[in-house]
Amino acid sequence: MHCMRSSLLFLTLHRLQRWCNPKLLLDAGAAEKRKTISLASCLGTCWFSTRSRAGRVVVVGDVHGCSDELKDLLEASQFHPSLDELVFVGDLIGKGPSPEEVVRIARKYSAKAVQGNHEYNLLQWRKRGGILPDPEGRIKERYAATVKGLEEDEWDWLESLPLKLQLDLPQSPLPVMVVHAGLVPGVSIEQQEPENLVNLRSFDHEGGKSFM
Repeated sequence: MHCMRSSLLFLTLHRLQRWCNPKLLLDAGAAEKRKTISLASCLGTCWFSTRSRAGRVVVVGDVHGCSDELKDLLEASQFHPSLDELVFVGDLIGKGPSPEEVVRIARKYSAKAVQGNHEYNLLQWRKRGGILPDPEGRIKERYAATVKGLEEDEWDWLESLPLKLQLDLPQSPLPVMVVHAGLVPGVSIEQQEPENLVNLRSFDHEGGKSFM
């Protein structure tokens, strides 16, 4: 999670954890607490805002099709769907065994989300006709098989997700913007390129970009 105290607070959770070791970053107005939860086969992070208008804003990163672990994470965070707001930082699908169930959980709770590189690349592949082998070499057959259970309306929901999302946190002194990957410094949020928002990892000392 990167916090850039300029014109916005910038949340990106995609590279905080190693596989199989998600963490809860707890900030509910109490003391700074960190609690590690052992959840098999899931990369995810929970971040709690101080408060939304009703309850908390629970931000979860990189579920990667691991629905059982997502359920455990929400239970451990004491997520309350009638009070709390659920936000995903992309990569709901890909890698894991049940991407369709993750999407259904997100829709069940009326969650907000941005596209990660997994959603973005798969949606672009489908627009190219969903051909295997992929002429651009981005989508492998085994990878495409992980999303074969998604219904058309679920693909439509994924396609409706923005690449950037501003959260409504009345108590935050700055606007809070969620993207999956990175932002190019000195470029307004409106002019950021989609590939950077979903794929950018870092810059080197000469300004060269590293992508996922």
